[in-house]
Amino acid sequence: MYTANQSLRIETEDIVTDCPLFKGLRADQAVKVLNELGCKREVWPQGSIIRIQGTVQEAWGIVVQGDLELSVKDDNGICQTMGGLSRGDIFGVLTALGGGQDWPQQIEAASDCTVLFVPVYTGNGRLNISGNQGELCLDRDCPKEAWNRMIENLLRYVAAEALQLQQRLDLLTVNGMRARLSRFFLQQIELGGRHTFTLDMNREGMARYLNVSRPSMSRELSRMKEEGLLDYYRNSFTIYKAEDLKKYCA
Repeated sequence: MYTANQSLRIETEDIVTDCPLFKGLRADQAVKVLNELGCKREVWPQGSIIRIQGTVQEAWGIVVQGDLELSVKDDNGICQTMGGLSRGDIFGVLTALGGGQDWPQQIEAASDCTVLFVPVYTGNGRLNISGNQGELCLDRDCPKEAWNRMIENLLRYVAAEALQLQQRLDLLTVNGMRARLSRFFLQQIELGGRHTFTLDMNREGMARYLNVSRPSMSRELSRMKEEGLLDYYRNSFTIYKAEDLKKYCA
């Protein structure tokens, strides 16, 4: 079970400093925006199923405290963990802004957690990106500048998510384990501008992301390490020969 708090009395600094949606906003501005959006605060104990895959998506979420786990159940009823979320992370935005679809994943509380849910639609049935009335809020309690910044941040986030989806599609068109790994590592270098980076996924998550067998991927990584192409420790990687990687995925 969860407890909901419509008044949105939260520790705002936990969101503003970590959530990309509120970059450039003060804590008081973020609270005004969230209230105007009609957010609902939900508190869930560890192990709770927060949203069920395949049910109607009525909102998108922001993690305030704690950790969430995302999983997908296949046609045989087998659940596979897809990744995790922590404080400040946003989820469900793309499907929500696409018009409100079913939840594509099951969301479970990996620890005691607090989540803010933003309704997909306003009270008059319009897509909820401009407040409960479906119009830009211009009063003194929620200034236009705060809305403009929030919308700008939301667009940047959606664009980044779309880019990530395109990059994954590019990966899946590459045949061969080494070629796909090479393309993936080159993408990471391009994103971060550095040849040393840390992934936000473990080996199992990496194999799922690349749509490859984990044992086969681990064997290929070991060979690439032995050949001096790269080095790694857990989910941290250093690429030594990026030019050679380009040849493998050409």
